[in-house]
Amino acid sequence: MLVLDAGARLTADGALAHSYFNGLRDPEDCPEPKPYDDSYDNATLPLEEWRRLSFKEVKSFVPFPRRDSKRRNTLTMTQ
Repeated sequence: MLVLDAGARLTADGALAHSYFNGLRDPEDCPEPKPYDDSYDNATLPLEEWRRLSFKEVKSFVPFPRRDSKRRNTLTMTQ
């Protein structure tokens, strides 16, 4: 899996389909990825605005609950 040549490297789907992950991967429980928002890629914003946007992104993260999880997500973030 550690190949420097990007053309010869496995894709994420190819790596997850590898037999190494057979006991860990549930094909029925694969969330669909959201499209990448590239609107900020070339933005020149002040440092404080980048911090605000980064913190907002971190706060908005909600992990997908696992079906076999016995624990509830008790993490909270406050500013």
